[in-house]
Amino acid sequence: MRRTILVTVVIGAVVVGAAGWAFGSKDVSAPQTIHGAFVGTETWMQDQGPSGPSIADEQTTSGYFLVNGKRAGVAGFTCWQHHGFTLCGGTGKLSGGQISFQGMSFDNSNRHVWSITGGTQSYDNARGVVQIQDVSPRRSRITLEILP
Repeated sequence: MRRTILVTVVIGAVVVGAAGWAFGSKDVSAPQTIHGAFVGTETWMQDQGPSGPSIADEQTTSGYFLVNGKRAGVAGFTCWQHHGFTLCGGTGKLSGGQISFQGMSFDNSNRHVWSITGGTQSYDNARGVVQIQDVSPRRSRITLEILP
């Protein structure tokens, strides 16, 4: 659970950061696809018991986005363990505003798809999908498909 949650969060953050940095747009007026990475720098875990993955375990992660190898923003998320899956939600901060995201991840997969649920400032009408591929416990590849 810990590796899956961390990687998923990292990817979501990278995608969100890449969108703002790569396009520098002041609004979401046309579809945008951004490819990037998320690197997790801090993680806090709370094992609610019994020991090991079980319902209500919690993980909170923060880190930064990379686009073309350069830092493009920061992000954080929190995930809660359920029976065989986790529910996650978070926000990424970019130069043009924030983008929020949430989704479900399955413990036996290194690929995840989350929804873009909104944003602020330049992204106040954002919606779309974040596709995440876990690469390591602290790094994920992400593709952000932002729709107006």
